Amino acid sequence: MAPRRKEKYKLPVPLPEGKILDDMEGNRWALGKMIGSGGFGLIYLAFPTNKPNKDARHVIKLEYQENGPLFSELKFYQRAAKRECIQKWIQQRKLDYLGIPVFYGFGLTDF
Repeated sequence: MAPRRKEKYKLPVPLPEGKILDDMEGNRWALGKMIGSGGFGLIYLAFPTNKPNKDARHVIKLEYQENGPLFSELKFYQRAAKRECIQKWIQQRKLDYLGIPVFYGFGLTDF
């Protein structure tokens, strides 16, 4: 078993509702309200600015780039959580549903 970490991950500074964030593919996202926080970072409801529906169907996770697991988590989602990959997995295994969120993008911001 891996040794326990002595220091906790640092939570990011909360961002204001309505802040616009750009991902690496050029998509723009508006933050809704924060719905969670903890060792995993901050989780916000979000919606694309080109479809301003306040009934947010997306979430954005904020975490400092230096936090250890972020790199591994990002690489997993980039590889395995594209809509096509999830649908293929569901069909191959004859499942009704797979509890993995679809990955839409990532980006960096200064705050």
